[in-house]
Amino acid sequence: MLRKFFTYLVPLVLLVLIVLEASDLLGVFRVKEVDVRGLDLLSRSDVLVRGGLDELVGRKLYAVKTGVIIEKLEAHPRIYAVEISKGWPSKLTVEIDEERETLKLILPEYRLIVSQGGIVLGEDREDTVRGLIPVKVENPELVRELEEGISPQRPLRVDYDNSATLLLQNLGRCAQDINQFFPGEKLSIKVDARREFWLLIDGFPKALLGRHESYAMIFKKLEKLRKMSEEGMVGIDHFDLRQKNQVRIRLARP
Repeated sequence: MLRKFFTYLVPLVLLVLIVLEASDLLGVFRVKEVDVRGLDLLSRSDVLVRGGLDELVGRKLYAVKTGVIIEKLEAHPRIYAVEISKGWPSKLTVEIDEERETLKLILPEYRLIVSQGGIVLGEDREDTVRGLIPVKVENPELVRELEEGISPQRPLRVDYDNSATLLLQNLGRCAQDINQFFPGEKLSIKVDARREFWLLIDGFPKALLGRHESYAMIFKKLEKLRKMSEEGMVGIDHFDLRQKNQVRIRLARP
């Protein structure tokens, strides 16, 4: 039985190799087109150079290592995520999800624009919200860590090498999720002295999101929170979303 299996397998492998070699000689499976999509802030040339995509034309499509390209592109401070697909016989499609302005980090001395990936994109010199979710940090240690990377000589720092990095990443993801459930609402986020996140919605009880929540779990709870806000609730001080499978309601003190 095994001998019969190899009798058929060897010719099949040889056939595949012959087809690949022939197609290679004819240029059938070589990259002829690189299609870059999703660009708004970045230019096509920025993406081509950063990912080495301009060097792929004429290369074997099946030999292109998409994982390496994605790693290079996602290292760009303005790129949030990348997807690459191969369109046989000769096309490579690159989908770019750019970092977007998501929140405004309010510090004693600075107003910083932060993306959904937790990247500092710039300083808000106009001191206007412009549709971004304002975030106020009340923990003194976090404030110090955030401001340590800012100086008159170098007013912006793209990333931080301390716990402020995780804070910005979590805030960015949190703000992105919140925007999906409460579009058009006047929102803000507070990081209290215990480093716990609070969501404040104008005209609605505040919500305690917690400090080390799973964001997949928070996402599901935000849907419940939105439905509660639509129903209208009185006499409530805040919602506690820190527990895994429930939303606790804390009543206001009389």
